[in-house]
Amino acid sequence: MSEQNLIKRWKNLKQPVLPSLVCPVCGNCANFDSYIIHKATDMFHAGELIRYECLQCDAIFGDMRMLGLSRKEIAADYGDLYSYYKEGDSTKYMLQIFSFFVFPKSKTYLDWACGNSNSHIAKLRTAGYDIDGYDPFVGEFKTPPSREYDVVVSNNFIEHVIEPYRDLLQVLRWIKPEGLVLFTSQCWKFEITHTHYHTFYFLGRSIHLLEQRLGMVLLRRELIKFSDGTWTIGMLFQKMRI
Repeated sequence: MSEQNLIKRWKNLKQPVLPSLVCPVCGNCANFDSYIIHKATDMFHAGELIRYECLQCDAIFGDMRMLGLSRKEIAADYGDLYSYYKEGDSTKYMLQIFSFFVFPKSKTYLDWACGNSNSHIAKLRTAGYDIDGYDPFVGEFKTPPSREYDVVVSNNFIEHVIEPYRDLLQVLRWIKPEGLVLFTSQCWKFEITHTHYHTFYFLGRSIHLLEQRLGMVLLRRELIKFSDGTWTIGMLFQKMRI
């Protein structure tokens, strides 16, 4: 696995030629020219990225080459990325997120898609939190959870889903009935578009569709400003009892 594998993969991947396009969020089926097209240049060797904005639900999705890969191919793509690229340390941000939402130590927590560049899980445990981490692409955290949690926190994951409802249901299955899930990301806006790993931007009406189809309700939407001047948006949902 290497950067050269990544370059070779994306050099050979072409945009699919389809008679029409179905929005993965609302199911709207329409000609390509019925969508608003957004283009960007990828920083990870995928060339020109093309995303589509659905006028029925406001979601923006793509690049379709990424969404067309198999799960095995996606895992290989992430593996090649992480063989040479190290994400910025998210520790200080996650600690500030916990502080911002005043999460009690009496609850159980799971950090979903915790990434490969953090020490916040260890620090939160030292501070008295009962917290686990899970990330299918990071060796240390590849073991799936073995229990349900009061709160799942997921930082910079929501924009990486491939099949939105399937992937998000995988998160919700680890939450206790009426438990909470917090998705934090700048991509609750149409931001950070220069990477093919950002496949979905849930904007406008699409958020209500997520609530309806996943059985959860939005409790809070918060702009979180970090001490270094950067920011994210926290969307806190409650899983409804079925």
